[in-house]
Amino acid sequence: MTFYRKIFLLVSLCSTLSLMAQQMEALTPALVPICSEDAAHVRLPKSVLQFPSSHAPFDSLYQQLFQAMTDTASSLRILHIGGSHVQAGIFSGRMRENFQHFSASGRVGRGVFLPLSVMKTNGPKDCSFTSTGTWERVRNIDKVASQRLGIAGAAVVSADCQSTITLKAQWQFSTLTVLGEPVADSIPISPVLLVGGDTLRPVGEAQGGVGYEFVLPQATDSCTLALEGDSCGQFSFRGFLPDAREKGVLYTESGINGAAVPSWLRCEAFAEELELVRPDLVIFAIGVNDANVPKFKAEEFKRNYRALILRIKGVNPACKFLFVSNNDCYLRVPRYKRTFNRNTAQVAKAFCELAEEYDGAFWDLYQVMGGYGSSRKWVRGKLMQKDYIHFTHRGYTLVGDLLYNALVEDFLKNSKGQNADAQPTNTQE
Repeated sequence: MTFYRKIFLLVSLCSTLSLMAQQMEALTPALVPICSEDAAHVRLPKSVLQFPSSHAPFDSLYQQLFQAMTDTASSLRILHIGGSHVQAGIFSGRMRENFQHFSASGRVGRGVFLPLSVMKTNGPKDCSFTSTGTWERVRNIDKVASQRLGIAGAAVVSADCQSTITLKAQWQFSTLTVLGEPVADSIPISPVLLVGGDTLRPVGEAQGGVGYEFVLPQATDSCTLALEGDSCGQFSFRGFLPDAREKGVLYTESGINGAAVPSWLRCEAFAEELELVRPDLVIFAIGVNDANVPKFKAEEFKRNYRALILRIKGVNPACKFLFVSNNDCYLRVPRYKRTFNRNTAQVAKAFCELAEEYDGAFWDLYQVMGGYGSSRKWVRGKLMQKDYIHFTHRGYTLVGDLLYNALVEDFLKNSKGQNADAQPTNTQE
């Protein structure tokens, strides 16, 4: 081999290595900057994932995360489940936005969602709905649900074949699964989709027979759900699931205002519909409503969570769990007006014990905020509303960034194939 040939090969090798290094740097997910004004209200050193038992399950999860970043044929599915903090769609929406760094396509799928505005309640702002006819809402916070409920925790029911729900999204989809079913013992009625000038009928039942799958002529950002059948029939609609079979990252949020763990245990079709999502990671954020009692029963709380986890494990035994503690808040019962909830520390302890039991991760939002009474400071900083329970838009965004950063820091620290020289910190801008 000539001298010049050796030089050429050496230069080519250096160029290849340099390109690989640049690609690896590009693949390394960045932390979201936390502004100094918001950081002043946070205990940043406390914003880390804790692993009371074993880190091993998250080692395999991080391999999936890395695969989703590098391979468009890979998938990662996340379910974020809770109460009003999740229903608002800001906390979970921020997490979905940040998870784009873990998607080779740069896109994160929307997952299951309901037309919450048709139910006359708040919801995410990345899609809007209009409706005609009469729709009756049913939620899992109802002590006795009149209909079977699923992964979304609610449904809207109509007995009028003239009733419609029109979806307008900020993203496009090419297939759509309609979750729901005719009400038991009613005259048959089924959904159709109106897209442009076409009336589409389902190509078949969704997996497990819990919904109807539609294939659209082309990608669109809008459609209308209508009903077809006898005018005396009733149809219970439990949500949309766009592009269910696509690869990549899918982030489903399931939140109902006022929901506690028993609320989700009332959802009879939960496990059936979970088969369509089959989450690899579940982020649990249910607990504020369970703790809104004078005397919190930790063992009952954990027992309810075990029952919910058992349903999820029945769908995906390899699913990983991330438990998020309650935020500091007021206790809202008649004799405890405007009193900070001392149950919050007990809930955090119970979550930590559940994380140990299920080899999961635990993120202590209570301590990240500053512990007992810290919501007073968050209200003054306009990060929480004056009810001392819910966050402002800015506050929910901050919580989403903090949780995401805690996950990314642990990912960078422990996952193989990542840049070992990366310096993961909760940076400020």
